[in-house]
Amino acid sequence: MARNWALAAATLILLSGCGLNTPPSEARVRAPEFVGGKADWINTSPITLKEILRTHKTPDGKPVAAILVDFWEYTCINCIRTMPYLKEWNKRYSDKGLLIVGIHTPEFGFAHDGKHVAEAVKRFGLTYPILVDSDHRNWDAYSNQYWPRHYLIDSRGYIVSDHAGEGGYSETEREIQSLLKRYDPGVALPKVMDVVRETDRPDAVCYPVTGETYVGYERGQLGNRGGYRRDVAADYADTGRYEDGVPVAVGSWRATPEALIHTSTRPDDAILLRYHALDLYAVIKPEGGTPLRVYVTQDGKPLPVADKGADILFDEQGRPYLNVDSPRMYAIAHNAKFGQHVLGLSSPSSGFGLYSYTFGSCTE
Repeated sequence: MARNWALAAATLILLSGCGLNTPPSEARVRAPEFVGGKADWINTSPITLKEILRTHKTPDGKPVAAILVDFWEYTCINCIRTMPYLKEWNKRYSDKGLLIVGIHTPEFGFAHDGKHVAEAVKRFGLTYPILVDSDHRNWDAYSNQYWPRHYLIDSRGYIVSDHAGEGGYSETEREIQSLLKRYDPGVALPKVMDVVRETDRPDAVCYPVTGETYVGYERGQLGNRGGYRRDVAADYADTGRYEDGVPVAVGSWRATPEALIHTSTRPDDAILLRYHALDLYAVIKPEGGTPLRVYVTQDGKPLPVADKGADILFDEQGRPYLNVDSPRMYAIAHNAKFGQHVLGLSSPSSGFGLYSYTFGSCTE
């Protein structure tokens, strides 16, 4: 995901996966120092780049010959998809000189809360150091624009490679191994790992999909007549006409800069979205802090079992729903076949906050 949403060309590069960019030696720059106090670090005591480079050791005494800085955000599907590789590299190389430092820079307001970040770190099973960058100081120091972004730093503190987006896993691992061998020519290293998912292979079939869709009025658009009625509870009427990637609200909703929030308990109120993709994900928050159910339809009917995403459950009547118990990304649809659909999300509870949709398109 790109933070500067006006940079359409850069976004296109990101969505295509981007290549591993290794600056020529004369263009290499020193990596900025990590910025954060004791309370901003998870899984470690505070780390400074200066001390690591001086001693070539982490605070717990592990050797450091290479540092991989991973800018991520816990609701970002692209970031989540890179985690199996990061976790395996940490397992393979942390005792051979690699230090991974995850820098969590938030996209949405709720992700500024370090408690939510800590819960996500635990849920994803991340054991390497995480720096909570809620005020974007590290993001700005690195002049970053993307989630995820990986900067590989050598033992002298120079950025030797830079990769934005998913992909390039084998190339990145080879770069890691090269730095470890440069520091210790006798180090024993495993074969570069195979892809985690068949859809990560270069020959995977990837269909064109609906672009990332924001729901709040700051970055989104609404398909209802008259558009958003900002910052007030308002009733919206179904237009019956749906444009790809443009949400349509039905019933009582409050539009905020980041989200549409349900303001009634009418179970027929919904947000409808036409999209084309294999996979659909949405960032949802229980605004009142109490878990709530969000029911899911596709093309006017309950989402079929064959098309359910990983977070779909079924109630006693067999209706598909999400148990929204925390603000995060939810995997809603994993369609058996690529196509165009209209997805409906509804809840009998007020406080259902919908922030964004993202999509996946690759198959074996």
